[in-house]
Amino acid sequence: MDFYNKNNALGLAQNIDISLNDSFNTNIFSISDDLQNMFDCFLLPNIKRNLGSFIFFDKNNALYDLFSKQKDSFGYKINKFSLNETFNIFSNLTSEDEIQIFVKSVLRNCTEIQRYLYEGKTEIDLLYTQTDLILTLILIYLQKNIPFKERSFSYINKVINKLNNNNLDYFKKIFGKIESSYKIQSSIFHLDYMTENEYKKSLSILIDILSNTTDTTTKETTIIDSINKLYQAKQPELFFIELTDIAVIDSFFCSYTEEYCYKNNLSKQSYPIIYVYAPLEKIGYVPNLHKLIENKKKNNDVHILSFNSIPTAIKLYGKDIRIIMDEIPYGLLLQTQKEKNINLIQKLLSNTCISNLITKISSDPTSLILYKKTDNISIQKKL
Repeated sequence: MDFYNKNNALGLAQNIDISLNDSFNTNIFSISDDLQNMFDCFLLPNIKRNLGSFIFFDKNNALYDLFSKQKDSFGYKINKFSLNETFNIFSNLTSEDEIQIFVKSVLRNCTEIQRYLYEGKTEIDLLYTQTDLILTLILIYLQKNIPFKERSFSYINKVINKLNNNNLDYFKKIFGKIESSYKIQSSIFHLDYMTENEYKKSLSILIDILSNTTDTTTKETTIIDSINKLYQAKQPELFFIELTDIAVIDSFFCSYTEEYCYKNNLSKQSYPIIYVYAPLEKIGYVPNLHKLIENKKKNNDVHILSFNSIPTAIKLYGKDIRIIMDEIPYGLLLQTQKEKNINLIQKLLSNTCISNLITKISSDPTSLILYKKTDNISIQKKL
C-alpha cells in the first residue's frame, strides 16, 4: 500500500509533492512554541488525509483536548489511554537488551549526567560507565531472583539505599558474580578499579533520578498489545496516550514502543502508523530514537518529532541531535510570536549541532519551512 500519494498536504491550504521512493525517510522534525497552531496548521490537515493510524504521545491530554473540539472524527476509531493505568515498566524488563534501554533512559534523563555529557564527556567515560554498570547489575539480579509481583521502583530504591549504607565490597559480594551475558561480564572488571568515592557518586546519581518515580498498579502491558493490533487493523484509528510526567517512564515507554512495534511490523504493506510525539524535552531522552533512523528502509512508520526549544534539544540529546538532524529531511518550523522570535529561531538553527538540517532544508526543494508570522501563513522552500 503506497500511502505517499502525490500532492499530500503537509500544511494548511498547501499541497506539497512528497512522493518518495523506498530509500527515503519521511520522518519530520518540528519546532513549535504553539501547540494549537501546530495542530491546526499541520496535524489536522494530515489527519484528514485518512491514510493511516496515528499514535499520539500526549502530555496532559493536550492533543486529545484539541481533537475533541472537532465535530467530525474523520472516520477514525478513537482510543484514549492513561499510561499510568495501562503500562507496567517491569513487565518488559525480561532481557538484557530491555534492561539496557531502561538504564539508558534513567541515566540520560538525569540532569547531572546531561551536564556531564554536555561538557564533552561521552558514554564510555568513567562516571557514566560505572553508574550504568551498577544499575544494570541490580536490574539483572531483580529479573533473575525477585518474583514479578515484587519488582517495582520502590524495591529498587530500597536496594540502592541499602547499598548506599554499605561499602563497595558489599556490592561486589552480591552482584559481582551475577549470571549475565559476555557483554556484561566483560564490563564487570570496572568494579576492580572503582574507588569508594566513585561508587558513592554513582549511587547518589541513581538515588536522585529514581527517587521521584512512582509504581503502577497494573500487572500487564495492555497498551503495547493494543498498539500491536493496529498493524492488523482495517480501519484507521487514533490512539491518544496520556504520559505520566515522569521522564524515566515516559521515555522508556516511547523507546520500547518503537522497538516492539518495529519487530512486530511484519509487512511493509500494512496500514502505516504515524507516531506524533509530545515535545521531546517534556518526554525526556528517548534511547531508541535513533532506531527510527537506522530502520527507515524497513517499515512505513512515520515519526513526527517535536521540540519547543532548540537549546533544550541540544542539552538533552547532545551530539545525538546531529545524527537525528542529518537523517530527517523535512523540517517544520512553526513560530507564532513576534517577528524577532522568528529571527531568533533562525539564529538558533545556525548552531553547528543542527547546521546540516538547515543545509538540507535550503538545498532540497521538496522540504519546507512553515511558520506563522502575525496572522498569516508563510511557506518557504528556502531560508
